[in-house]
Amino acid sequence: MYGPRGLQVIGLSSGGQADARDLETFLASTGVTFPVLVDTESTYEQYQSDADVYAPYPIDVVVDADGTIVYLSRTFEPDALATAVESVLAGR
Repeated sequence: MYGPRGLQVIGLSSGGQADARDLETFLASTGVTFPVLVDTESTYEQYQSDADVYAPYPIDVVVDADGTIVYLSRTFEPDALATAVESVLAGR
């Protein structure tokens, strides 16, 4: 629906040195079709620790074409997420 309009979805697995086969199995079982990057250095957890921020998973982030975060939510709010995506795509 959004792909032809320029939306790119990227996942992040921040499990550190989690077994790649476990991740592949999980992604296959959930039907994920977008690319998932693996944070092998636990950068995300280190950021949380350094910033003294607790950020549960998943986190939804929408970034515009300029690299500006225009939406961030620590809870899944489909309508708000869709509105943010529509706003970014309309500004292209």
